[in-house]
Amino acid sequence: MFTADFTVSGSGEELPLTTITLFDGSTYDAYQVYIEYTQSVVDDFSTTTSDASIEQWYVEGLGLVAEEYVDLDTGDTFFTRMLSGYSGVVAR
Repeated sequence: MFTADFTVSGSGEELPLTTITLFDGSTYDAYQVYIEYTQSVVDDFSTTTSDASIEQWYVEGLGLVAEEYVDLDTGDTFFTRMLSGYSGVVAR
């Protein structure tokens, strides 16, 4: 049986309000959150540790509209996503 232990620790902060442009070209004030974390994985074969950051943008009335994950060791962005549509809600 394969086993693995995952440990994640980190901290975050709320950044100043910023403007974000969504998929349709509309712009909104967005709350921005920045998180840095360290993840360790210990399994039957190895131990791996990585440092990364997450930036998230929230628009009142829509919630999470975008996020970006960056490997802090290489500077590479390894995951992004942005809201691609919505209906029945009103951004404020």
